[in-house]
Amino acid sequence: MEHDKLYQFEILHEIAMSIGASLDMATMLKSSLPLFLRRLDCTMASVIAIRNGRTTPLYTLPRSASLAQLDSLLHNHAQQAVAVVEREGRFVHRWVLPEVGVLLLERSVPLPEPLQREIAPIAAKLAVAIQACEQYVDLAKERGFLRTLIDTLPDLVWLKDTEGVYLGCNTRFEHFFGAPREAIVGKTDYDFVAATLADAFRQNDRMAMEKNGLTVNEEEIPFASDGHRELLETTKTPMRDSRGRLIGVLGIGHDITERKRTEDELERHRHHLEELIEVRTHDLALAKDAAEAANVAKSAFLANMSHEIRTPLNAITGMAHLIRRGGLSAKQAEQLGKLEHASAHLLGIINTILELSKIEAGKFSLEKTGVQVESLLGNVISMLHDRARAKGLRLASAVQPLPPNLMGDPTRLQQALLNYATNAIKFTDRGSVTLRAMAVEETPDDALIRFEVSDTGIGIEPESLSRLFSPFEQADNSTTRKYGGTGLGLAITRKLAEMMGGEAGVESTPRQGSTFWFTCRLKKGKARAPVPFVSSDAGADLKRLYAGRRILVVEDEPVNREISSLMLADADLQVDAAEDGAQAVAMTDANDYDLILMDMQMPVMGGLDATRTIRARSRGRRIPILALTANAYSEDKARCLEAGMDDFIAKPVDPDVLYATLLRWLQPAGG
Repeated sequence: MEHDKLYQFEILHEIAMSIGASLDMATMLKSSLPLFLRRLDCTMASVIAIRNGRTTPLYTLPRSASLAQLDSLLHNHAQQAVAVVEREGRFVHRWVLPEVGVLLLERSVPLPEPLQREIAPIAAKLAVAIQACEQYVDLAKERGFLRTLIDTLPDLVWLKDTEGVYLGCNTRFEHFFGAPREAIVGKTDYDFVAATLADAFRQNDRMAMEKNGLTVNEEEIPFASDGHRELLETTKTPMRDSRGRLIGVLGIGHDITERKRTEDELERHRHHLEELIEVRTHDLALAKDAAEAANVAKSAFLANMSHEIRTPLNAITGMAHLIRRGGLSAKQAEQLGKLEHASAHLLGIINTILELSKIEAGKFSLEKTGVQVESLLGNVISMLHDRARAKGLRLASAVQPLPPNLMGDPTRLQQALLNYATNAIKFTDRGSVTLRAMAVEETPDDALIRFEVSDTGIGIEPESLSRLFSPFEQADNSTTRKYGGTGLGLAITRKLAEMMGGEAGVESTPRQGSTFWFTCRLKKGKARAPVPFVSSDAGADLKRLYAGRRILVVEDEPVNREISSLMLADADLQVDAAEDGAQAVAMTDANDYDLILMDMQMPVMGGLDATRTIRARSRGRRIPILALTANAYSEDKARCLEAGMDDFIAKPVDPDVLYATLLRWLQPAGG
């Protein structure tokens, strides 16, 4: 038995040493398998992977060994700790490698049963070692991709710890210091720039950490690589670990030199305003083209930063809404419109890139709930009503008789229609945009529904039709420069249609208009109550029906808390505010609220825990709790609903969407 233990130790030691040396599976197996041959007098040793019913030899000694006629050992005897079969006068032993496959050893005589049992823990640890090697390879690929993505960004990106020591940076930042990132990491600003400039950088870092939120400032800096100077708009935000502890500051520096120069010229040459606006518009179009070209890569970095982007963007869009409400001069209104347009453009790019990446990664799932087609089209028309009216377009819908009680994913259907309808309005200067729905096929279990969006716009040349639905494609480059967009909306619509058992296409006549269509197969379900569509003036309806109702806003970020409170106050609602989940629980215990808007990520107590705690109280069981969060993925929505929330609103929030959602959940007096 001592001999067996020594053998076991030798094998495990060899596995550990080979893993520690390189995390390479082939090297590890090449080093450890010969021990089975030498110490156990085996004539053959093999590790075979079994994945999805398919067998793949990972390593076999001797290399000339034949593994034929061993199916019974590979796929049968699943309940046996050790399986042994005789093959041509030799005995083949099998041990299960959990989550990997099997270990096979061949001898001229069977192994004694005690030794067979001693090999079982070795097999288990060998399986763990193989999985570790595979995970290391996957991790190395992922980190390499993230690094490539960060380095393609046109802005300076860097990360410091709480003491100002650099933890990482991108290639663009290397040009600033004139040094490779290997020489930057572990150093501070004082090692690269003048003390006065380093002091300013350090002070801005402290402000970001002390504020516990986004800070923006302008900094004129010299680039050590070639001596040129740039005016940067620097955004800094504190970084925290999974426990909420402060670990450092993330900085992003965007070159605004040209923008500032243009603003100065406009101030000095007001009489040339129209000419300068035209020049600046052209420059911005070129800058947008360059930005879109830089962001065509897969967006794993954007996915990881989605929450940090959405949170300040909610502050930007919300504050813009409140500023416009207060009344503006003509010039201020024009400038604010550009800000709103830029914010919407940024959000659209982030959403579409993340959406497409998720679909292509196979991490996208469809819901199965009731679909009210009439309400669906009504929602889309309501959302685009103001945009169409601003261009003088007539927006209409037509629904042919459909089978009742259809089941599908209304959110994704609405998204697909919005992609089409938004494009139709964008490319139509006069006339109308019409949404249609009809049944083209019906069975006892389901129906194939065709959705169409027709316009009287510019149309599309025949040679461009075939590539319209490809990612990052538009009809031609001039279309991108004139109308904007990433070219992802149509690709996402086609993929959604295919996931729903249908297809997508287009029919178009140049200078006369286009009809974009997609089909989807919807299941038939049980009868249900109709779902009303979103009101075209939800704010007015909310004020008329529920003025004076008391709402609790739970939000840790001060600017976003202020914005939500002011939006609700606009609808004549009474608003209380809590800075974290613990305060929300205490305030709910002490007061009667008609509805709660709950953020997810907060200090002290997060929104999920706060919701569970409130639901556990008798007072809080019937209060509608709606998530209002920058965690905008379907997984986040599922977590919120599982915790006891009733609905989900993603930041940045559209005021009309907020009002419409409140309309659905506030109860009439006495209800």
